[in-house]
Amino acid sequence: MSGAPDANPRAETNPARPPRMPALGRLTIAALVVGLAAAFGGATSAATVVRIVRPGLGAWLAGHLFDLMVGGATGFGLLIGIRAARRCAGRSGSRPREAWVALIAAIIVFAPLSKLCAAAGRAGTDAGGAAIESWLVGGFGYNGGETAFKIYLAAAYFVRMAVFAALAGAAIFAIVAAAAIAGGRRYSSGGS
Repeated sequence: MSGAPDANPRAETNPARPPRMPALGRLTIAALVVGLAAAFGGATSAATVVRIVRPGLGAWLAGHLFDLMVGGATGFGLLIGIRAARRCAGRSGSRPREAWVALIAAIIVFAPLSKLCAAAGRAGTDAGGAAIESWLVGGFGYNGGETAFKIYLAAAYFVRMAVFAALAGAAIFAIVAAAAIAGGRRYSSGGS
């Protein structure tokens, strides 16, 4: 045991875990904040409050809250999928380069995937909705219950879109990692 303290106690690495990428974590949090803020704003008509203070910004916000929610949910799901697949891959296919390539591929498919996730998120929207709405109105009164129900619907929609996008993000990373592993084997075996 040496007398010098370890300069970085977190420097110990687990061979089963890929190296951390703080940029992916920050992007994930940013997408979550944008998506949830837009979902909450759409459910509570927060754009009306903004419209009183800044009419131009409030009008733009009212017209784009849904797009911001869809984009936030899709981006959040893609990043969660990439990060989860990267963690599942362990050290074998998870060098930072693969994560960056998967992130670039996710950016390329972001717009069409957002539309697909929005459509998939609508599936089964009314399942049990009347019972939940009745329960919320009974507990919070009519106005409070209706607002709580709108928040519930926005949150459920956000979660559905994020789950579909997470599956896509995991698939993107799996394809990138498999291509990197196959390419590494081809070059290491001396093939042309």
